[in-house]
Amino acid sequence: MITKHVLMLVLTLCTFTTYAQVKPKAPSGTTVKEIATTTNNDIWNNRVSRSVYMYDSSWAVTQDKRKLRSERDEQSLAEQLIELVKSHKIKAYFSYDKEMTRPMSDKELQDILSIRPDTVELEDPVTGAHVEKVIMHNFNYDEIKYFRVMEDWTYTPQSGTTNIQIIAIAPQMNIYDQNGNFRIRTSMFWLKYSDVKATVEAYRLSHPSMNLASAIWNNYFTEIEK
Repeated sequence: MITKHVLMLVLTLCTFTTYAQVKPKAPSGTTVKEIATTTNNDIWNNRVSRSVYMYDSSWAVTQDKRKLRSERDEQSLAEQLIELVKSHKIKAYFSYDKEMTRPMSDKELQDILSIRPDTVELEDPVTGAHVEKVIMHNFNYDEIKYFRVMEDWTYTPQSGTTNIQIIAIAPQMNIYDQNGNFRIRTSMFWLKYSDVKATVEAYRLSHPSMNLASAIWNNYFTEIEK
């Protein structure tokens, strides 16, 4: 009789342990990339990252969506953030360093922002012969149309509440092949949100229809079924 009771107790504990270790699922309809998940009996924590498209909603139908700055602006948000890094006012971290443990050096940053050679084929207008020519391209800040956002999601089952905190953002640039065809979008580096939130907020106030805060908020709902 004692053995039977012990066996039932062990099975009950195993069932409870399995239930406690189940990872919470991301909300349906959101586009997220899981980085790490931890759980306990009271709170579920999930670190995720997602890519958001920043554009001026007032131009979304009749104007060029790719444009990230007004004609009166001298710098886009991405350019402002990168200038802060270059002037050593904030630190940048490698895109693979999700814990942001080691800041990038000036040389490592310059390798990303360096002038890029591009080989193009041109036709001689006199002879008609095709010749290759190397053209140097400066880094184009207007090519930064996306930001990757790293967030910590905390869910409390007892109260049914979810809290979201932005940990870091990463400007993303497009990579093209030698024929000018889009290949991939890649994150340049991580910036701690605590370091850039003042700049992001100032940009939001001066660009009410074109800012990162609106892009992050709208992205939460773009994939949800109506």
